[in-house]
Amino acid sequence: LPALQHFLTTKELGQKVLDLTSATASLYLLINSLKYILQGLASPKTSSSGGPALSGLALSCSEKVLGLILILCYLLFTAMPLYASPTWGSITNISSNATNDQGADITIDNNNNMSVPFMGPTGTGNLLYTRWNATTEAWTGVSTISSDTSTSSNSPCLATAVFDSNNNLHVIWEDDRDSAVNYVETYYKKWTITTEAWSADLALTTTGDGMHSRGNSIAVDGSNNLHVTWYDYIPGNYEIYYRKYTAATGSWGSATQITNDSANSFAPVIASDSSNNLYLIWQDKRSNSRYEIYYNIYTNATSSWGGDTRLTNIAGSSNGPQV
Repeated sequence: LPALQHFLTTKELGQKVLDLTSATASLYLLINSLKYILQGLASPKTSSSGGPALSGLALSCSEKVLGLILILCYLLFTAMPLYASPTWGSITNISSNATNDQGADITIDNNNNMSVPFMGPTGTGNLLYTRWNATTEAWTGVSTISSDTSTSSNSPCLATAVFDSNNNLHVIWEDDRDSAVNYVETYYKKWTITTEAWSADLALTTTGDGMHSRGNSIAVDGSNNLHVTWYDYIPGNYEIYYRKYTAATGSWGSATQITNDSANSFAPVIASDSSNNLYLIWQDKRSNSRYEIYYNIYTNATSSWGGDTRLTNIAGSSNGPQV
């Protein structure tokens, strides 16, 4: 105890701190910081054994400053491992095709496994997929999850993916397989973790209508319901549409038109919060000759969409929103 008390009461910190490693310095600084705090709170007393006790003398201004510096130094030493010079690894080719691969997305499940769907080489009609296994720390290799060569198009493209809470993977993408003149529709498929199998391709938008359905976005809520948005030319100009998959019934609802204006609405992005409310943003040209960002919210408690709200108003166009 006397040795510990002597250690606590020493003030020769400067050179000692410099000579210690960061881990040892952290402990050393903490002990001395506590010493100065206790010294300021304790009253003068003598130990029952008659040995030396902590001093209760009032701290001088310099000692108070030193105590504060010690505490700050301890926090710095403690935090350093958390912020130690992060570095990127080397670039890894995960597709390895001889021609262009593009339109990739990335999502991570509850076990830190990464999934990457992407568009295969131009003209093949292939939607490809690869997965990073967090346990083995290796990529699984590229597999084809959708293939259609009925047209000479660039489909599929712009794949977007999300995991639900059960680690099932949901993928949507643009595909023009149903049109000889490259009209694009939104398709969907699911990877089920228990069977490690993909579902059949499902068209979420109307095929054969001679209209584009593009710019899709997908979100999953706390009940594992899926929410998909896109823009469509059905009313004679581009408007934002929405469709919901209800996990409890295993069924898709019908498409709902969200925007309704003579100007074009593009690039919708949707997100869900913990109360299953939905947040939808997009770029819109209704206010003037340039694009601005608009917003709408779906309130789960009332099962209703609110009104469109303009978020930007600047001299130039506002494009490519994210939420």
